[in-house]
Amino acid sequence: MDRYIVFTDFDLDGAGCYLTYKWFFPDQDTEVIPLKVSNLREKLLSWLNNNSFESYKRIYFFDLDTTDIADLIDRPNVVIVDHHETHKQEYKQAQTNIVVTTSCSKLLYNQFKQSKIKLSVPQIKLLSLIDDYDSYTLKFPDSYNLNILFWYFNSNRLQFFAERFKEGFDSFTSQEKNLLRAYRRKFKKYYNDLRLYAADIELKGSSYTFISGFVDKYVNDVAHNILNDNKQCHIVMLINSGNKRVYFRKQNEVDVDLGKLAAHLCSGGGHKNAAGSVLNDTIKILSKDFQPL
Repeated sequence: MDRYIVFTDFDLDGAGCYLTYKWFFPDQDTEVIPLKVSNLREKLLSWLNNNSFESYKRIYFFDLDTTDIADLIDRPNVVIVDHHETHKQEYKQAQTNIVVTTSCSKLLYNQFKQSKIKLSVPQIKLLSLIDDYDSYTLKFPDSYNLNILFWYFNSNRLQFFAERFKEGFDSFTSQEKNLLRAYRRKFKKYYNDLRLYAADIELKGSSYTFISGFVDKYVNDVAHNILNDNKQCHIVMLINSGNKRVYFRKQNEVDVDLGKLAAHLCSGGGHKNAAGSVLNDTIKILSKDFQPL
């Protein structure tokens, strides 16, 4: 039997990509491996120590800027689908669908939707929620809660998520609602104990108010609450000194592309409303301008 494998980003959109693929190709014998861009090359090389691309009829990379591993994966049996603006790598042999859009799940759905398989209303709703969250538009409260729930699953969260929502999204169960309430209680205490800092920073001739803080978890929730609680704040910059990462979020109406900002400041990337990168000296120097809020 032909074998297939999916490498997908280890987040909500990456899980949505895997589900979308499984909905359109339910009979394929497919393995799935979640990866993060931050250590993509290291993890893939480790996998290749015991595996071979030749063993698979098709290898898929979803929601990952694969620039750093282009030399390893530019092969005829590789398919790359991604929506990150920073992904500008050209490939000679691999099949690609790299289009800047709100989510990779949406991009993948648009690629497959002309097939004979038609998705159900709950499946379409799930993709809409994932698209809403990944673009950080947050028009639907359930999209934010869906992401919380994704990270609430254990270390096999992608597989658990895919099994739980294989029929799509209708509503949360009573148990899931209880989990979300418990999560909010823990987060509220964490957020209230945070020390925040602010600075006005000039970008391309305009001044923007940044609020920053040090976090070791709850990145999206902290950013979301800072933006809601401080309407004068244009951009949130959160630093995790443990994993040496920096994260950016912004008010929707602020005309700054955070993906480009992260690329400029710290060789990072992401999307217009959400981006991140490895912590570097530029960010450390920038942080010196911040004062306690």
